[in-house]
Amino acid sequence: MWSVDLPGLATTAHGDAPHPWTDDGASARGFSGIGVYRARLTTPDAAPAGRIELDLGAVHGVARVRVNGRECGITWTSPYRVDVSDAWLEGANEVEIDVAVPWRNRLIAEAARPTGEIFAPMTQVFSADAEVRPAGLAGPVTLVDIA
Repeated sequence: MWSVDLPGLATTAHGDAPHPWTDDGASARGFSGIGVYRARLTTPDAAPAGRIELDLGAVHGVARVRVNGRECGITWTSPYRVDVSDAWLEGANEVEIDVAVPWRNRLIAEAARPTGEIFAPMTQVFSADAEVRPAGLAGPVTLVDIA
């Protein structure tokens, strides 16, 4: 089961597959910063032999991957893959993926509903009806044997 944590918002369950947090309602749509996706992924039977990568599928932002608490790398362009060989275990694995996005969506939300939290000239960069860009992990997330 996937979930995403956005600072200041409640954890959102995503079910069997992650999706961009901009699909999770108005508050999430207006969030810019770092969201943390979490899942417990289980390797069927045995873990692949040799080197393996976690393929993140589509990512709207820059992703940093940790498996079982170990840093595995950062990816910012397609293919969004990170070598997880040294951290992946047979059976269950705790996966955390930080996705960082620029603050475009936050500025659009501020233009629509000013909070006074952002320096006034910055609130005029985008209009309230500007297009919100997808943000977060879209997947699908898969394990790839690269050896």
